[in-house]
Amino acid sequence: MTSLLKIFGVIPQNVEIGFPIEHNGISNHDISITSKEEMLMPYLTALVDFRENVRKVAREQKIIGILEECDKLRDEVLPELGVRLEDRNEQTCVKLVDRETLLREQEQKKAIEAAKEEEKYRKQYEKAEKEASKRIPPWEMFKQGKEAGKFLKYDDKGIPTHLANGEEISKKQRKKLEKLYDIQQKNYEQVAHELASNEMATSE
Repeated sequence: MTSLLKIFGVIPQNVEIGFPIEHNGISNHDISITSKEEMLMPYLTALVDFRENVRKVAREQKIIGILEECDKLRDEVLPELGVRLEDRNEQTCVKLVDRETLLREQEQKKAIEAAKEEEKYRKQYEKAEKEASKRIPPWEMFKQGKEAGKFLKYDDKGIPTHLANGEEISKKQRKKLEKLYDIQQKNYEQVAHELASNEMATSE
């Protein structure tokens, strides 16, 4: 695209990519930012209108590949040329911006998206881990996973009575463990009930 703009004289031949940016009121091409916008905006507006029409047809016909190419034009191609394209609700805005600024904004956007994706997977993992823990029988809960190796002896229900070092568990600690045991028992019974209901529904 830069090569085509050079052919038509929109940008100077010595510019490798994008539009020349004004420095101290004067650009290398002796064209002010305002003049550049006046010169380029009709072409950019035509491009925006064409893209919007293409997107409309692609959405109606559910052509995902074309929609992805339209996004690529906005997110990858035009920023390299110093053009910002923003899809706001049902209106698309276009503006000439310094190329380095746009590329920097792109990197920041990618970092934010990566952080969101990481947070999403973290929550999914925690949810899956929590659901899996409900399947552990209450009499086994203090003998595996994070609790493994913490205790030495247990009562007939599986509640610890002695720590790994042989020290007897205090009454206060015992109450906490019993509370955790009761919660796990309820969760375990709920999961067992759901599994039984699903099996009955499947057999019918």
